Amino acid sequence: MADDADRAQKRIEQERQAGVLLVADRLATPGRDDCEDCGDDIEPARRKAIPSARKCHMCQEAAERIARLFTGAQHRSDR
Repeated sequence: MADDADRAQKRIEQERQAGVLLVADRLATPGRDDCEDCGDDIEPARRKAIPSARKCHMCQEAAERIARLFTGAQHRSDR
C-alpha cells in the first residue's frame, strides 16, 4: 500500500517528466565546474558566490553584452 511519501514522489516524477520542474531543478542544482561555453574552469570565487553558475565570468559578461546589443537593436528598429 502506498503511503503519502510514495504518492508525493510519484507526483514529483510525473511533473518532472512533464517539464514542470525543469526550471526549479536547474536553479536548485549547482552548476558544473567548467564553463558550458568555453570549457574553462569557473572561478572558485564565482562558484562560491553563485553556486548554480554555468558560465565563467568572461563568457557570462559576453552573453550579457550580446543580449544588451540585441535588445537595443530591437528598440532602435521600432522607431
